[in-house]
Amino acid sequence: MWASAPEAGLAGRPVTPRTGSTLCGSSSINAAQWAEPVGDGAADWSVAGLEATAARRAYARASKAVGAAVAPPRLRYAYGDAWLAAARRAGLPTVDDVTKAPPRRGAWLNHLAGSRAGRRVDACTAYVAPVLQGACAGRLTVRTGATVSAVRLGRGGHRAHRRRQLRATGVDVLDSSAGPAGRPRTLRARTAVLRAAGPFGSPQLLLLSGIERPAAMRSAGVVPRVDLPVGEGATIRSFCGVGGEYTGVPLARVNNATLLASAASRRDWEGCRNEVLAQSAFMGLGRLTTGGGSYISTTSSALGGPPGTPVFYPSCHVNPASRGSLVLADSSVFTPPTAYTVLFEAGADMTAAVACVRHLRRVVRAFASALGMV
Repeated sequence: MWASAPEAGLAGRPVTPRTGSTLCGSSSINAAQWAEPVGDGAADWSVAGLEATAARRAYARASKAVGAAVAPPRLRYAYGDAWLAAARRAGLPTVDDVTKAPPRRGAWLNHLAGSRAGRRVDACTAYVAPVLQGACAGRLTVRTGATVSAVRLGRGGHRAHRRRQLRATGVDVLDSSAGPAGRPRTLRARTAVLRAAGPFGSPQLLLLSGIERPAAMRSAGVVPRVDLPVGEGATIRSFCGVGGEYTGVPLARVNNATLLASAASRRDWEGCRNEVLAQSAFMGLGRLTTGGGSYISTTSSALGGPPGTPVFYPSCHVNPASRGSLVLADSSVFTPPTAYTVLFEAGADMTAAVACVRHLRRVVRAFASALGMV
């Protein structure tokens, strides 16, 4: 994590972008949530060929690979039904199966990417581990402790490619423990280079490889190779919400510090009797259509503080009209890029956020009186 550039829409304050700096990235730290874009959302991502039907097919395959489903009863969220009932009272209909009919508006229980035993399934578990354990194990090597510093570009390789445009021919790799002082070595690619370093790492790697607008690369000390608008048009969602504390029912298990830290819970986890440590903090999702639209997530864990407060925290994730950018601070892969999130610089984004927060206040007030929600 690092600080973004000061944001005009936030009165000059920076925000803190976060990434999953581990094998298979943010899929390992996302609370096991499984959420898909609804309607034609994916068609707005400016990815060639990714229209709504193609996106739905791709998400269906991925959902099957990670076992996305509502948690079984013993791992079900505390007060999930109370969330759905409160959302209905506030005008959000309950969606029974979001995977079959993605709603434009409504509320539903979160799907988890997990095994039937309650174990998290991240990208590594779903895709890498099966190959390492199967017949193709000899064709895949996983290297950790390595940092890719650039993609090698050239016209070499197969004869048919020699007179064509530049293509990726390999990657430069550094020993992560050595940091900037390390000496790179090159891994050559016979067929292709696949880049999967997340929303910040992927464009940073291309920028470091000389793929960007020339003027921006020269200012960072990178030799221009390919003139493309890498780092432009970034879509970054704002995050804001409403807190509601309850008094009429016991503390949610996922927010019970004593239970989470107990030796018994740890033994259950290690023995695959998963119980509380297999429960996701985020119990429900939803969608509003006001303005550009907003997604909703809700949790019964204390965000930004230690467990122990009996709280519901529904939050808004606005579909932004603003488009940010990512630029290099210098030519080192170990220097975080400069992110310009432009959060709330578009008036429509603020309008959508305010409308969402007001609706969530109605949801919090609509909880059954037995929860003692305030």
